[in-house]
Amino acid sequence: MTRPFVSVVIPCRNESETIKACLESLAASDYQSNRFEVLVVDGSSTDTTRAIVLEHQKLHQNVRLLNNPRKTQQVALNIGIRSAAGDVIIRMDAHCRFGPRYIPDCVRHLLESGADNVGGRLVTVPRGETAVARAIALVMSSRFGVGGSRFRVAGLAGNGEPEWVDTVPYSCYRRDVFDRVGLFDERLDRSEDAEFHRRMKSYGCRTLFVPSLVSYYYARPDYRSFAAHALDNGWWAVLPTRYTGALVVSLRHLVPLAFVVTLIVLGVLAPLSKTLCLALITILTVYGSTSIFVSAIIVGRERTPRLLCLMPLVFLTLHILYGLGSLGATAEVLKAWRLRHPPQPTMSGRSIVPFLPEEDVVAVLLRVLLSREQPGDREVLNRSPAETARVAARHIVLLRIIECLEASGPVVEVCQIKAAKERERIAAVMRLIRRLGSVFQRDRIQHVFPKAFQHFPDMGHDLDLLVGAQPDVVLRTLHSDFRLTPGEGSISHWFADKRQYVVEGWQTPLEVHHGRLGHLGEHASFARLVLSCSSVAGAPVESQQLKPEHQLLFQVIQRMYGHFGFRASDVVMGVRSLTLDLDWDEIIRLAHEMRIYTALRRYTRAVNSIALTHTGAGIGPIAVPGLLSSGTMKLPYEGGIFRVSMAGVVMPLFIRAFFSAVSAGDWRVGLRLLLLPPLGIVGGVQRVLEGLKSR
Repeated sequence: MTRPFVSVVIPCRNESETIKACLESLAASDYQSNRFEVLVVDGSSTDTTRAIVLEHQKLHQNVRLLNNPRKTQQVALNIGIRSAAGDVIIRMDAHCRFGPRYIPDCVRHLLESGADNVGGRLVTVPRGETAVARAIALVMSSRFGVGGSRFRVAGLAGNGEPEWVDTVPYSCYRRDVFDRVGLFDERLDRSEDAEFHRRMKSYGCRTLFVPSLVSYYYARPDYRSFAAHALDNGWWAVLPTRYTGALVVSLRHLVPLAFVVTLIVLGVLAPLSKTLCLALITILTVYGSTSIFVSAIIVGRERTPRLLCLMPLVFLTLHILYGLGSLGATAEVLKAWRLRHPPQPTMSGRSIVPFLPEEDVVAVLLRVLLSREQPGDREVLNRSPAETARVAARHIVLLRIIECLEASGPVVEVCQIKAAKERERIAAVMRLIRRLGSVFQRDRIQHVFPKAFQHFPDMGHDLDLLVGAQPDVVLRTLHSDFRLTPGEGSISHWFADKRQYVVEGWQTPLEVHHGRLGHLGEHASFARLVLSCSSVAGAPVESQQLKPEHQLLFQVIQRMYGHFGFRASDVVMGVRSLTLDLDWDEIIRLAHEMRIYTALRRYTRAVNSIALTHTGAGIGPIAVPGLLSSGTMKLPYEGGIFRVSMAGVVMPLFIRAFFSAVSAGDWRVGLRLLLLPPLGIVGGVQRVLEGLKSR
């Protein structure tokens, strides 16, 4: 029988000390070299790791070096899995080495047992000959150090018979596991394997622990790196709960947390009570005695008496720092739960979110829409069609994404249904636009639909209408042909002369801007310019949209002074607009006249940063020198948008706009901008109160 092709995925970054031994151990494997490949996914190493891999690649044709620009381990694993050609995928680490029978025995047990995942024992060895390195390795192999970890502690491996478990290290997976369950959760810097194995179990996948399968793990070589690693491990034992809604590790991982919390509570309360003081002394005495006793047994067995003074200190460091890390993560989880983190949707007790984080789905959407696809992008979108449709609709790119997917093959039914509903909604919006246009043309009111067609064939979730008349005149015109219900407003809406309405019989809300644009209506001059270019009568309402130059400046005002963020549709429009053959002289002139030239530069940099970070390429050459400044802007993905920094970008823009308005003698605009800080505080208090009320 032909052996299945195996892909070995090794994430690494700055592993020059151990990567050579790892690759050499794989080169010595008993598995046929033409039946497996080694994918080393490097996270921009700054040492000699890449050079070592490239040198090894010259001698072994089955070794490939892949790039991981995001540098984290879970991203590297997903890059490797997407690039893998094997029917079997084995995850390995660069700071490990493996015996010649590891790959063939993993494959044999995988095929014979019918398991979805197979793994074995992990033997911890010192990374160096120092006493500290040996003490760390021994602590990490002891039951008192790491608890009842069956794959870490040799004495817990049982009688050598395979058994079904929840998790194993350096797993050997069937390829179809990733098709059923999804990839590793890229939000988790650690514990991604524990979360993935928990998700596997929820899908009915089985994991087999085979004690005869042995890998060798190089422990941290010095006390400082060991302490930092213990703190990180404790943090990531608990923090995944913030994203998954469930504990991904076993309860033994919480013992250090309970130990540290107990010491802190008793330490604080001990001065108030002799009983509590005695309890604290008892706990410390029992722990210290146990630590010394276990250390004595280990050094006696290993015949290394000089380690007896070191090992209790290493035990204490591991337990205290692991517990402190877990305590900090617990506080972070509780804070996120209180403030903003929503529960994950579930179905029959099973998570239905096995796909990429939303930010990464958006990145795939951007690459597809901007024709910058990477291998596997369309497979990612097709693998989770419901999530693709939800995120695409949220970012106003659903119909364009469906068109792209249809060009490469049939689209799954859930996307077709979602697209059909969206087309019905947009057809209704078009009817509403025509009817509104005819009403305002009849009453000879200047009007334009500034956002309606900027993402066509997609359309936004509300309909913006800019009119050149006072609110009472507009409302009288609307009431003559429509039945309206006022929508929710805010103080900033009142200052911006903006009103929201729900039009009876129409699904899409109507937002009317009365001669002003911007967060506080500070861009009235641009609104007048736009309205002066609109037709009042005779032209089709579809023509009541902005010319490309004005559309770009309108986007600048929206993104930098209004919404303070970008959706995928805004990024796509920005990339395309900034590379069009526009009248740049007019754009720059108007930007200076409207005092938004700095905002235009920040907008250009933001669009370029998002495109560069998430598609691998920026905007490209721009006709105006100096418009695109060097460097990138950090725009975190929060609340469904790439958010512009309030402190670093938005507030400086408003401050600059305030002084520009005052120096130009435009006190109306200056006073509006002066109201921004108090209105921001009021809005923040309102959101907090609404959040408390909703709970």
